[in-house]
Amino acid sequence: AARDAGAYAALVSPEFRGEAADLGLPLLVSSANPVALGKLACDINADPSSCVAIFAIAGDDDDEIHANVLRLADFLHMLGNPVGVISDAGSTSLQRELSLQYPLNIADVQHALSVCAEDGAAAVVIALNSATLAKNALQSVSIDVLGVEQTQNESNSGAGSDS
Repeated sequence: AARDAGAYAALVSPEFRGEAADLGLPLLVSSANPVALGKLACDINADPSSCVAIFAIAGDDDDEIHANVLRLADFLHMLGNPVGVISDAGSTSLQRELSLQYPLNIADVQHALSVCAEDGAAAVVIALNSATLAKNALQSVSIDVLGVEQTQNESNSGAGSDS
């Protein structure tokens, strides 16, 4: 079935290597842990996060995360950088919309970054929220700049405030 669907290879765990030998496809043998899958997806996609600057935006409020992702992407574009965006509010590679299913998994993120790199993006801005990314989705992604939006209450309760 995989070969009929156009698969070039099959990913199998080490314990199923013998059983999968009859598939007639090259086998990628890997354990199913997130670190190994991240490394594999990264290698298959030619390590796209090493080719572009990766900016990641986190926070408490998804609306603020989305707004900050767009602000940063617009700012980077204004400075002359071709930019990609990965966000459940809309992902783009330069000006082209990407059709993605959210939340993105490890392979989805590596593929989206690869598309952005191939299109000529100099930077990609990623929304760090659960609607955009599944658990472990950023395995083997090198983040260059991390921005975190704090709510007003959190920023006032930190150490060093005058009492």
